[in-house]
Amino acid sequence: MRKTSRVPRLAGPIRLGLANLLQQEILSGRIAPGSRIQQLDLARRLKLSQSAVREALQELEHRGLLRKLGRSWQVTRLSDGELVDHFQVRALLEPFACRLAAFHWTEEATRRMEDCVRRMEEAARLSDYAMHWAADVDYHLTIWELQPNRCLEQLLKTVSLPVFANGLLRHAAIPPESYRRSLRWHLLLLRLLRARDGLGAERAARRAVREFLALNLKDFAG
Repeated sequence: MRKTSRVPRLAGPIRLGLANLLQQEILSGRIAPGSRIQQLDLARRLKLSQSAVREALQELEHRGLLRKLGRSWQVTRLSDGELVDHFQVRALLEPFACRLAAFHWTEEATRRMEDCVRRMEEAARLSDYAMHWAADVDYHLTIWELQPNRCLEQLLKTVSLPVFANGLLRHAAIPPESYRRSLRWHLLLLRLLRARDGLGAERAARRAVREFLALNLKDFAG
């Protein structure tokens, strides 16, 4: 785990602030899947109470990003079989989340999603997979947060966030056509969401996930 040289500023409750900070570190690849996190060491370096750190780590376990191993924690590292399982469950949940999000769409969501697409376009120009991955995560988090079913949001995070973290670890680069294909799907889904076309967004998300599975599961399953 990368050392933290200064105490971070945490927005909101310490538990959620630290959990969100560590989530960003994991999803950006700065803390890799399989890394160990020691509760006491983290509390000392960040000058936080052990109870606050423990609650933050438990929150990340709830999100599926950490697993408890004795007295320490480990960033979730999915086996090939677990990756397939997570993808299959996500394929069932996310299309419905898109349908619900379309019925609750806002202009703020449009601005956030358009920013994500601009970052994806820049990533494609630079062939920067890490940049693309970060924008992709933010794009989907926006949808999950906007739809009104909090249980569904939690399930999607638990199922999908470890996939995002492990995907960044497994891929250093993708071919140019993959960037273009990803952009096409994200732009289509954004257009349907903006139009508040719930059924169209659900169908598009389902097709996109199926195409992603067909093209990429062989990379994960060996």
